[in-house]
Amino acid sequence: DDDDMVDMEPEVQEVESAWVTGYFVGTPQGRVWYLRVDEEVPTEFDASEAVELGFNQRMYSFGENPYVWDSDARTMTKWEVDKTDLSLSPAAIMSLASTGYQSFVAYPAFISETQAFVTNLTEGLIIEWNPSDMTITEVHQVEPLMSIHEGASVNEFFNYVKGNKIFMPIGQDGPPNCCDINTSNMGAIVAVFDVNTKTLEYVKDDRLMSSVFRFVSDESGSFYVQPIDENS
Repeated sequence: DDDDMVDMEPEVQEVESAWVTGYFVGTPQGRVWYLRVDEEVPTEFDASEAVELGFNQRMYSFGENPYVWDSDARTMTKWEVDKTDLSLSPAAIMSLASTGYQSFVAYPAFISETQAFVTNLTEGLIIEWNPSDMTITEVHQVEPLMSIHEGASVNEFFNYVKGNKIFMPIGQDGPPNCCDINTSNMGAIVAVFDVNTKTLEYVKDDRLMSSVFRFVSDESGSFYVQPIDENS
């Protein structure tokens, strides 16, 4: 009997896990960045299936959300992922323009759903923010990072969160010859930021001339700084 039939909507299944992928396409004007989410690791990339972000973007993820930094606008955008079809939509935007923050190099350090940090040590700034509501919590002015010789490129890029501290190995160019070494700054440098006391310390190891911006780790979780070519 048709009257006894009830139209049943098919049950919508939520995706349990997914992969966030950021990539760029080279153009004569520069790199155009794209963002997409897939249930499996993608093996092919079709720009028509991704969100076009534009130039000068960086992509990160934490928890269930991708985050995109626009270095021109100095904004961080939080994106939501639909768990049924994996479509993306912007959820909130946080601007760092008012903080004096000029550029963005390092990865954000996510501590929890409500606490994260972005850093630019060459500017002497660490910005604390809340990923949940995308608001700036506090602007911390810290001792600026100095290079080991004139003209050197020096910055933090990767960071490692362990306990209540953020460890940031510093990447820096070695001096072109021995006479350019500034002995007061020479050494493999790691910046350590305490998220409780909001204090920054630069730790140096003078056994190395300089270092790259990555750590290696052993099975116990201990960190080891990587030397560069000049350390031979």
